[in-house]
Amino acid sequence: MNTLSHSARPSRASRVSRTLIALASLGVSALAASHALAQTQTIAITPSADATIYSASNGIDEAANGGGSQLFSGWTTRFGERRALLKFDLAGLIPPQATITSAQLTINVNRSIAEGNEFNLHRVTAPWNEGPSIAEGPEGNGAEPLNGDVTWNFRQYNIAPALRVPWSTPGGEFAPVASTSSNISFASTYTFGPSAQLATDVTGWLTNPASNNGWIIIADNPFFSGSAKRFASRSNAASQERPTLTITYTTCNDVDFNNDEIFPDDRDVIDFFDVLAGGACPACDSIDFNGDGVFPDDRDVTTFFNVLAGGPCE
Repeated sequence: MNTLSHSARPSRASRVSRTLIALASLGVSALAASHALAQTQTIAITPSADATIYSASNGIDEAANGGGSQLFSGWTTRFGERRALLKFDLAGLIPPQATITSAQLTINVNRSIAEGNEFNLHRVTAPWNEGPSIAEGPEGNGAEPLNGDVTWNFRQYNIAPALRVPWSTPGGEFAPVASTSSNISFASTYTFGPSAQLATDVTGWLTNPASNNGWIIIADNPFFSGSAKRFASRSNAASQERPTLTITYTTCNDVDFNNDEIFPDDRDVIDFFDVLAGGACPACDSIDFNGDGVFPDDRDVTTFFNVLAGGPCE
């Protein structure tokens, strides 16, 4: 915020002239691409929904565990495969025009019955419900599904068969190519990524929130019996062990530089160059538009016009 008095502000005509002179001297236009630096920020969030789906279970036809404290992925020695679903809600956490530069998923494995195996993280392509069911004991066998649970065969289960919403393919609908992978062995902390595809996934969800169906963790070797791993879910009592998505992104200041809620407009440009030249504008944003700690400089100008034209801050 610039706090000098409005009384020191030059006339509109002089500000326009100074704007044109500054534009000419810097050689930039409103449509010019920018190579400016940006403000870098990192957030870490836990899932908004997670659940395990079970291909088979001991005495349960359709097992679920949407509300449990544990998640599972891999093959058991007796009762088939487990897959873990995780979704992260980005609403209100990242500016819509932000550029995602990195994404990494961290999980905490607390039980393993075999040595290392590769696990793949795939982007889910259909909506699913977490559900309220909670499995007993170690939770590896799942529980009888309740209304709203996700299961191996249904992305939305209902006690009434006519109201069940099936997966198009049992075991979930997901992108055929994994976004990233991780080799998981014994109890410890493991990460998926960062990878370019994970950043692309998050970017897609930010641009189109309706497409955000999260990821599914699948054991790479379907014939490796005993590869199952158990890890903490978002409902786990140990909050520090819950899955965490760490996202790094870059942003610029709001293109409504003078904060008059009219943007983009000529007045934002006039006030930007007014402040750049040392004028007063108490309502305006910082002249360090790209947040690189160097100001005022040419990169603040090129970044401002790139964002004004609808481009990213990069």
